[in-house]
Formats: sequence, structure tokens, C-alpha cells
Amino acid sequence: MIIVLLFISFLVFFIIKPKKFSKYNCKIVLPITIIKNGKILYENLYTIKKDKDWLINTLQKKEIYNIKNIKEATILSNGILDIKSNSIITEKKIDNHLI
Repeated sequence: MIIVLLFISFLVFFIIKPKKFSKYNCKIVLPITIIKNGKILYENLYTIKKDKDWLINTLQKKEIYNIKNIKEATILSNGILDIKSNSIITEKKIDNHLI
């Protein structure tokens, strides 16, 4: 009886319980939107384990300095930040790069 009880407790603490709280159960589903209509979606940003500073630095590398001008920013499955901004701003940026 004692052996059976020890065996069951071994199963619970070393096999069943770790699987329940495994880090592999928390999978990130990409693509994930991190900016919507000029507002940062902090829950999604923290889901990918990034912070606001990382986002601002990434946007500055792409020469975007105002988050309010972004319609949607999404992290794709390959890890690239895809940004969709208002069409007027995009046209101005394209014209500036052509000159």
C-alpha cells in the first residue's frame, strides 16, 4: 500500500504537474498586431516579450516618429514588423525619397 502511494505521488509531482504548467503550452500565434489606429496594444506587445522602448526604437529605424500616424503595425511570422500607415503620410514619404 505504501509503495502504491509513493508511486502515485511520484507521478503527480514529477510527471503530471510539470506538463500542466509547461512553457510549451503558451505558444505565441503570429502574426500579431501591436499598434491599431495609432494606439499601442500593450497586451500583445508583452505577449511577444517586448516593451515600448523596443517598439519606439524599431519604428525610429524605419523613420517613423509619430505612432498616431500608424493605422496598423503587425509582427509577421518571420519576425518582421509590417507597418501600414495613413495613405497621405505614405505618399509624402515616397515623394521625399524620390527627390
